[in-house]
Amino acid sequence: MPHRLLAHAADLARAPSAHNTQPWLLTRDGAELVLGYDPARALPIADPTRRDLLLGLGAFVEVAMIVAAEQGYAIAFEPGVDHEAHTAGRFVAATAPPQRAHAAADVQARRSSRTNYEPEPVPADALAATELAVMGDGLRIEVLPAPSVVELLADGDRHAWADLPTTLELKAWLRLTRSDPRYEEDGLSYEALAMSKAEAVALRAMLARGVWPWLRRIGGPALLASFSTPVIKRPGSVLVLVGDPSSPEATLTAGSGLLRSWLELHRHGCHTHPLSQVIDAPDSNRRLHERLGLDPVAAWNQTGERALAIFRAGRSAQPVRSSRLEPGRFLPDT
Repeated sequence: MPHRLLAHAADLARAPSAHNTQPWLLTRDGAELVLGYDPARALPIADPTRRDLLLGLGAFVEVAMIVAAEQGYAIAFEPGVDHEAHTAGRFVAATAPPQRAHAAADVQARRSSRTNYEPEPVPADALAATELAVMGDGLRIEVLPAPSVVELLADGDRHAWADLPTTLELKAWLRLTRSDPRYEEDGLSYEALAMSKAEAVALRAMLARGVWPWLRRIGGPALLASFSTPVIKRPGSVLVLVGDPSSPEATLTAGSGLLRSWLELHRHGCHTHPLSQVIDAPDSNRRLHERLGLDPVAAWNQTGERALAIFRAGRSAQPVRSSRLEPGRFLPDT
């Protein structure tokens, strides 16, 4: 029965989400479980199309299917996105357990890395396995040399930091000091961001009320953008998940494929680092799609084949694990 998933909250909680917001909610509806999301944990400014929200919900579904496969639970997921009700679908009883190539241990071990990567491309066997992992959902992986994305990333970062509402939304999810009561719950801790304590103190000072509006006018966005590009200046690989989702449900399904690709890369000894700001900013979005040979206007308007996710991939030092809310915080009692 679907409600048996609730006994595995610690595994479900390891699903990835933009800014580590962990938006998912599970509620019982008779013998079924409804997957919803907390609108306070969405990102309406940085993610107005809800692409990242749906990808995160799809990743949660994939973790649930991995758990079900491992435990022998005969369940399935029926997508049905309703943004007015803040629901994404429901877990229902099935005639047989799902089939999955990964295990809960893979989910627990996977983590994003914002540290320096080794200057080699993703190994051919890892790339082939990753491409295979997403193919069943009508998705494909495009590969770009990491240095070729430097200017796109810088443009995306400058756009994000220059827009005050976007900066304030991000600031709400930054955990730049261990005295923050949410440091070990959610958001982006300075350690998970691979920042030193001194760098975190400096960023916190820059983003202080009354300081950032002034810095923003004298080059603050360009300065902060310069800090994020070194991780992709060295030779290596940036991967782009490309698809043509015709509905919110299809975007959610793409989130399952995205997590499978990350799990497959981790199985081959590779880490990943999302670079969503490249897709979120108009200019870098246009240039990315031109580079991929795709129609940039259609992509920006969310039609046709487009980049759904972009991320650095390769071998890196072991990163700090991102925090999670206590298992069950957003799940009903079992």
